Amino acid sequence: MHKTALPYQVCFCRRYQCEDVSEAANKLRDTYIAAAHTGKMSMLSRMFTMRMSKPTEKLDLLCCIPVDSSFDGPERTEFPETPALCIYYRGPYEGTVTAIRALLEYVNKNSIETTGPFRSVYLEGPPNRGENSGDYITQIAVPVKS
Repeated sequence: MHKTALPYQVCFCRRYQCEDVSEAANKLRDTYIAAAHTGKMSMLSRMFTMRMSKPTEKLDLLCCIPVDSSFDGPERTEFPETPALCIYYRGPYEGTVTAIRALLEYVNKNSIETTGPFRSVYLEGPPNRGENSGDYITQIAVPVKS
């Protein structure tokens, strides 16, 4: 477990109910394409998803693509800088729920107050690693009270 600060970001966001991780990956790609069409995408920050449901429930995801602060469309969401706890997961996206559960267990065991949903921040994935999903790297983070 690591302490970190999730950065201030302006994102193009869309929320989806997904049957599985494969569908979630497709929805994230669709959101990325829609954000690209705005002409305001930012390459300075990482895209992420926020799990709006519990790990045991159907995937309710908010897909977030960083955009320039000048973007003012209805999909605009601002995320303030916030302290967080995180772990890093290496492997296919289907296994990220294991990392979420481990972080949740740590938070509960240590009576840490969370202030928002879990985020999966995509550090290495298909654009750089292709089909080699064993090399994907995802930061799993949860905002916490400072």
